Amino acid sequence: MATIFKILLVDYQQIVLDGLKEQLNWTRFHGSLCGCVSDGVQALEFLRSCRPDAIISDIRMPHMDGIELARQVQEIRPATQIAFLSGYDDFSYAQQCISYGVQEYLLKPVVEEELIQALEKVKLRIDSEAASDAAMTRLDDLNQQLHVLAADEFLRDISNSYFETDEDFYHSLSDYAMQFPKGTHYVAVSFQSSSSDNLSSLRDVLAEQLDAFGYNYLLFYYGNNSYMCLLTLSKNCTAAEIHKEIQQLHTQIADR
Repeated sequence: MATIFKILLVDYQQIVLDGLKEQLNWTRFHGSLCGCVSDGVQALEFLRSCRPDAIISDIRMPHMDGIELARQVQEIRPATQIAFLSGYDDFSYAQQCISYGVQEYLLKPVVEEELIQALEKVKLRIDSEAASDAAMTRLDDLNQQLHVLAADEFLRDISNSYFETDEDFYHSLSDYAMQFPKGTHYVAVSFQSSSSDNLSSLRDVLAEQLDAFGYNYLLFYYGNNSYMCLLTLSKNCTAAEIHKEIQQLHTQIADR
């Protein structure tokens, strides 16, 4: 199902607003009129509530003209595209429009086909930006997953390695931008899942609970559906207390 393309009309002349409402072939580009206002001040109010994808606006208006409207839209919601209509063929106006991200500038009286083509180009830019944002999000997620996998492999390796000095060990950690949990007393704990299907959620649960307990820790996948955790113990923490909290964690994992 196509996404509805929401449009706000802005012009101080009611006859122009009525004409645009009748003129536009909304279904051609899955458009929806979300409002009609007479100046930039009212347009900004609609921008916050309606969140239009595009604004079709006159440039010369009372109270707040189109140039100031474009400037504030750029600050408040830069994703909203603007197409300007004007009876003034003034290049300086067009220059200011471009500086605020406006790429469509049409002279009145506008021909229906020209306006439709302009809006289709605006919609194409919006769809392209949305697709690009989605691709970047997927790429960021993949990079994060790869970083976690690489860190897990590295920590598995050093957990089975021998270092001549503490400096060698800390240097190895710094290569992966990791820091060893600060403290003087430590405990290593293994948490195992009965299935490989929920390993990601298991990591999330462990990290959430370890943070809630206030531990400094290193957590990594050790293999065989298990995570290894190295905890820093508080000087005031007794063996009985740490045992109780670890038991609570194991119980939560077993219940999943």
